Amino acid sequence: MYGYKFIESLTRRKTDDFAQSDTPFKRCMNVFDLTALGIGGLIDAGLYVVIGQLAHSVAGPAVIVSFLIAAVASLLAGMNYAEFSSRVSRSGSGYIYTYVGMGEIWAFVTGWCMITEYVLSAASLASACSEYINFLSNGSVYKFFEDSFGLWQAPALSELPDLLAFTLVFLATMIICLGVKESKTILDVTVFANLLIATFVIFAGAYHANAYNWSTLEKFAPYGWTGIFKAASSCFYCFIGFDTIPSASEEAVNPKVSVPLAILLSLGISLFVYIGVIVVLTMMVPYYQLKDLAPVAAAFAKRGFAASTYIVSVGALCAMLSSLLAACFATPRLIYAVAYDGLIFGCFTKINKDRQVPLRAVAVSGVLSALLAFLFNMQQLVEMMAIMTLITYTMVSISVILTRYQKNPQWVCYEEQLLERTQSWLRTLLKKRRRGKNVNYKKLPLSESDSVTTTCHASPSECSNTIVNVTVFVMILSMFAVCVYLRTWMTNSENIDAFTIFPVALYSSITIACLIVLLFQPRNSATFSFMVPCVPLLPSLSIFINTFLMTLFQTHTYIKCTIWITIGMFVYFLYGYHNSIEGKRPKSVELEFEPLPSIPVTQTDANLPLKKRNGDK
Repeated sequence: MYGYKFIESLTRRKTDDFAQSDTPFKRCMNVFDLTALGIGGLIDAGLYVVIGQLAHSVAGPAVIVSFLIAAVASLLAGMNYAEFSSRVSRSGSGYIYTYVGMGEIWAFVTGWCMITEYVLSAASLASACSEYINFLSNGSVYKFFEDSFGLWQAPALSELPDLLAFTLVFLATMIICLGVKESKTILDVTVFANLLIATFVIFAGAYHANAYNWSTLEKFAPYGWTGIFKAASSCFYCFIGFDTIPSASEEAVNPKVSVPLAILLSLGISLFVYIGVIVVLTMMVPYYQLKDLAPVAAAFAKRGFAASTYIVSVGALCAMLSSLLAACFATPRLIYAVAYDGLIFGCFTKINKDRQVPLRAVAVSGVLSALLAFLFNMQQLVEMMAIMTLITYTMVSISVILTRYQKNPQWVCYEEQLLERTQSWLRTLLKKRRRGKNVNYKKLPLSESDSVTTTCHASPSECSNTIVNVTVFVMILSMFAVCVYLRTWMTNSENIDAFTIFPVALYSSITIACLIVLLFQPRNSATFSFMVPCVPLLPSLSIFINTFLMTLFQTHTYIKCTIWITIGMFVYFLYGYHNSIEGKRPKSVELEFEPLPSIPVTQTDANLPLKKRNGDK
């Protein structure tokens, strides 16, 4: 019995009504501001650095296919986020969505992964910006650091202390401390400059494009499908960032409409920019010439357009700075959301009254990111950040499926049934009032009332909910098995034989069978301003793609993630489990009502004024 209660407490779901007015933050961000926040998180060093490096060393011009694969995964995840953001108007992004859909312990894992993702993202962006500035200065910045501090020999640390990256994180943190109005203004300016220069790159690059560089399969995909799929996991890093938008839900004007719209707009605009730059970059010069740290600027220089290198460099710096601001903006709000629910230390819920910013959370996240950028080689931690993001996206996709099959909090009744229920409630109220008793009432689901017999269609029950939970669990396990085999085939095609084809066919059949079972389960009638179409098919596809991308990472990345999540579990069981707000929330109080006498209420009586029916003057 105790074990059942313990498991039930681990999976308790968030039950707040998430009222839009109930927030200590100032609602001042419109759709434009939220879209700029998302674009700032999406278009970063990946546009000006990563795509050229992937084209040179991993996939060739076929990196565009890798980006499309990553884009599909991000668009599917974006739709899942859009649905939840139209339902929940609280900060917390994927963390709060998982809390609503899956339960507390899964929400803590998601929140723990997201905090790690944002802190590592800010540190890696600062390091990338520092490297880019050093490249533009012909290495003089790092040469100064080497002369001042010397080289470090520790294998876990960077070769030298990156004081520039530390300074960049510090400045971004100070900007966030100014308040949401000031920080969003600076973010809007940097994002606008970035988009303006990206548009210049696309049109100017199209003028210098040469289709000869794509003319044969060897030139377009020199590394084959292996290179394309290998690059896809790195391309996914470029689409990390749209989940910063829901972190500002409590500062958004009309969040249940503006947040999902901003998510879809930012993903669409970013996809157009990335694809446009990839096409013109790989057509301007052969892929094997894109080996510089600044491949876009170098491509224009090779085409004799030297002045454009300065323009592109400004755009690259604006992109990295806007992404750094977006990461520093989202991290403290996520920490605040987790602390608000009691799962981490409550001191992080303190909001500055003047700036309306969680200054303690801003300070802690800024210090962590600055120290990581200062001490460590962030290239070793980028994969960890990507896998944390994939875990979060997968959790949200699962939550979308589960919430569609959860029991409705309320039932919709016919007008006659509603009239009968109201009349019964009024009779109870008057009976207690005559006896001079104080009566407290609770809101009961209609199914708990004996006064009404519902005639609604089949709806989710405890039994169907259990079937859905088990089916989703089995489906995820079978998907993971299929992805592992596909990963093995991709690395070594000689492993494709009858002994590997049979298990792939078996696990694929189990996955399809699970989907069929889900399709025949009753769903609830909840509706929101945006809903993912084709549930459970599209969320399941999102889970499959995310799982496949996770199998592409190195073993040491899984070891690091496992250790870090284990540390998070210690934090949860030692602190969060005992201080959870949901755990302290009193359960529904059972109220006793005396049986009502059988008093027929005619249609004429129902139309009379209340006082007259009771004989009052």
